[in-house]
Amino acid sequence: MASWSDEHKLKYISIHLQDDAHQWWIQASKRIPTWSKFVKEIKQAFEQLRWYKQSINQTITQYYDKIIELCTRIDPDVPDLLKLQYLIAGRNVNFLHIKRNDAELIVGVKNALLRDEYQQRLPLDMFNRHQFMCYCNKRVCR
Repeated sequence: MASWSDEHKLKYISIHLQDDAHQWWIQASKRIPTWSKFVKEIKQAFEQLRWYKQSINQTITQYYDKIIELCTRIDPDVPDLLKLQYLIAGRNVNFLHIKRNDAELIVGVKNALLRDEYQQRLPLDMFNRHQFMCYCNKRVCR
């Protein structure tokens, strides 16, 4: 591809993209007329999500909403499991344990994050982190 013209690169890039990048290109291709714009846009779309971290003063709700916004910007149909991976990856403290198959409901993840944030504010003698694990399954968190 290195010796191809920018026009050919843009025309045939879709055969080299996979998964979320391919979905993103299907939506973005109509508004990207040049190769240089493609390179800029794809980096911006995926790098921002990949490196986004929860800031110290950012609440769980703000963090959750931003991750969902970034995911939706790339692909409105991003699977919940991928959203969960981004949510956990950018969390500013060690996250609670969630089983892979329990991530069916992204709302449950948000509630678990909110509970985790609340529990971190409790005095240490009131809360022993090892006693609690969160399992979100069928809208019930215990």
